[in-house]
Amino acid sequence: MFLLVWLSACAGSEGASVRPPPLDPLPESLAAVPPPSLSITPTEDEPPPIRRREPDREPIADAYPVDDLENLLLRVQPESVRESVRDVYVSRGGTFLWSDGLGLTPAAEALVRLVNAVPDHGIRPEVIGAGIIENLAHAASWCSELLGELPKRAKWGFEDFGARANLARLRLLLTEELDIRLTGAALALVRLLGLSEVGGRDLAALLERDEGRLAFVESLVPRSDRYERLVKAHGRYRAMNDFEACSGLAGGATLTVGRRDPRVPCLRRRLEAEVEGLAGVREAPVDGERRGGDVYDERLAWLLRRFQDSRGLSPSGALDEATITALDVPRPALVDQIRAAMRAVRGSGTRGKGTYVLVNIPEFTAELVVDDEVRRRHRVVVGYPYGTGGGRTKLLTSSIERVVVNPGWTPSDGILQNELLPKEKADPGYLQREGFRRFVRPNGQEGYYQLPGDRNALGRVTLNFENQNFLYLHGTPDETAFGFVSRALSHGCVRVQDVEAFALDVLDVAGGMTAAEFERALDSRRKAEVRLDRPVPIAIDYYRVVVADDGLVRFLPNIYRF
Repeated sequence: MFLLVWLSACAGSEGASVRPPPLDPLPESLAAVPPPSLSITPTEDEPPPIRRREPDREPIADAYPVDDLENLLLRVQPESVRESVRDVYVSRGGTFLWSDGLGLTPAAEALVRLVNAVPDHGIRPEVIGAGIIENLAHAASWCSELLGELPKRAKWGFEDFGARANLARLRLLLTEELDIRLTGAALALVRLLGLSEVGGRDLAALLERDEGRLAFVESLVPRSDRYERLVKAHGRYRAMNDFEACSGLAGGATLTVGRRDPRVPCLRRRLEAEVEGLAGVREAPVDGERRGGDVYDERLAWLLRRFQDSRGLSPSGALDEATITALDVPRPALVDQIRAAMRAVRGSGTRGKGTYVLVNIPEFTAELVVDDEVRRRHRVVVGYPYGTGGGRTKLLTSSIERVVVNPGWTPSDGILQNELLPKEKADPGYLQREGFRRFVRPNGQEGYYQLPGDRNALGRVTLNFENQNFLYLHGTPDETAFGFVSRALSHGCVRVQDVEAFALDVLDVAGGMTAAEFERALDSRRKAEVRLDRPVPIAIDYYRVVVADDGLVRFLPNIYRF
């Protein structure tokens, strides 16, 4: 009798549209049912896999009337996404996406784990939608517990009330509810994890084939080493206690090894709170462990240098003003910076591409990533930050299509008027010695062209890609600037240290010229332009947080004030 009453409350009077069961706490009359085994409460550990039950009854129909979608969607998502979810079901004729009618598919289990893990990716659980996580937990609990337990509870007298038909209907209701909740969660994750323009019809196409659904769920999170390190760093900083405030750090005497100072105990605790436990700390001097107290020892100096490196500062070991300012940044602000970096990686133009070139402006590096593994990481010089536009290197996504060996260079009018001609005026013959040749443009204006060679401002190689700002990667005849900590010094293009080695590996990946041909072209001193067989994607991005091999999280200066 209870089941009939419960179904009546769920579905309304006989013949009414099918409605999902309410997702409130279980009624007292079902107290005998064991508590749900699936929890969607975020934890630091991976949630246990959902149990899949073998069918104990004949399978039920795998479709439901499309006309009932509106009722089923009433409590699934806000209005802004409800129609998109509806599109998915209409395009599939109402067939289930995430359930076989008896339990969750492997793709659904992966989706639930991802919903459970959204805090690990810097997303507040409530952003997914009002009640989505809680409702998903209820629906999955009903499906995993009730659908498996109801047939065993003969004491309720199911057989006496034609339980086979009622149980089939109950199973259908629960599976519908679970499936529609999971679809709504999938759409929310598509938008939250970077693919913000994907709507319901696009999602329907992505989910059309059952065998591709698990791959779709796995694609929602970037599979790059850079992103995985950020996720781990995010978890570590979330788990930390707030940093102790150290007063009086400024204005004291210069800290030197062996000196006693009342600031040392608090400084030691502050540095150990963030740097202690990293792999590299094993290499730190142990002198501090023997002295401790208020002595500024070798170990504490080592920790301070590591901290300075983590903030993009010169690792001098001196407690200067910039270091004190960095020490004062509270832990929640650092967590926010990590979250911003994760969002930037999720939105990068290199996402989903196993082979690409990535230039990270605040890090002053260029990476060649091949099959998701970093093959090369080189230091670079990027555009200077002055003014509203200045020489800033522009953020972009493109593809490297050409490698130019022994390039020539035609400076812009701005560089010519502001830099080169004043040097020629101060030192007659300067342009001739640097390999420049004068020419006259069709409009009558004077220009200069620098011949290929060791003095050429572009070095011996450029890597060219389509963009509106005439940017490219290139070498330089003077590599002094690569030794600087801050390397925002160019007019906008990206200078790459040892660009020949970088270009050679790009050619190895993309084809177009063999290593022997490349060496002969360099030695010829003549300009040679090579079109790659397979263009290599490139993204110039702005990640202010990166994680070193030993786990040290580097919070880099915001050089462009974004």
